[in-house]
Amino acid sequence: MAKHAPGDIWAYKTMICYALTQFDIDEAWRIAHGRNDRKESQNVHSRKIDHKKSELAPHYEGAIGEIGVGRVFNAEVDAGFWDHGDTGNPDLWLRYYINVQVKLRTKRDYEFALNTTDPRELKADIGILVVPAVDRTFHNPGDVLILRGWTDKLQLTLRGDDISFGFGIRRRIKQTDMNPIYAGDNPLTRIFWRRYAIYPKLKLKICGKV
Repeated sequence: MAKHAPGDIWAYKTMICYALTQFDIDEAWRIAHGRNDRKESQNVHSRKIDHKKSELAPHYEGAIGEIGVGRVFNAEVDAGFWDHGDTGNPDLWLRYYINVQVKLRTKRDYEFALNTTDPRELKADIGILVVPAVDRTFHNPGDVLILRGWTDKLQLTLRGDDISFGFGIRRRIKQTDMNPIYAGDNPLTRIFWRRYAIYPKLKLKICGKV
């Protein structure tokens, strides 16, 4: 794995990578505790794919994924603390009022999946899949998050399928069927940047390894 300093952003194949900072991690824990404490006070439990996880873990994972995407696109994370989750509230707002739902998965080969089989559960214009460069590694400065691809309701409908991961049937789309985040002359990527006008205001370093 190539070495990158915390806070670095770079392109890798069709993806964009971000190396976490200590500030990112502290902020993610602050948001996670706030969201979890609020829900516990209302006796509300998170919907989890893996029911072995603590109530706090999915809040941290969600927050760190949102922060990673926010750093790449210079967007502010919705740090609100919700009684019943953030249903109906996008995770991020990009330029021109484009909103995003972020899905962080704990392993690099995991896929973008909703909690139900209904593509309309994607409560945003687009969804972005974030995975760690090393499985389950997103808790320390320098750990790398990969923005793997993006999708929307139409693509989830046409190219997604229903699958059970052992915790109920859900709508998912394979990583290889998602639109690339970064791919040079790829036409889908050009449409993405032109449509949403959110290309990072930086010169991306092109890297042969994550």
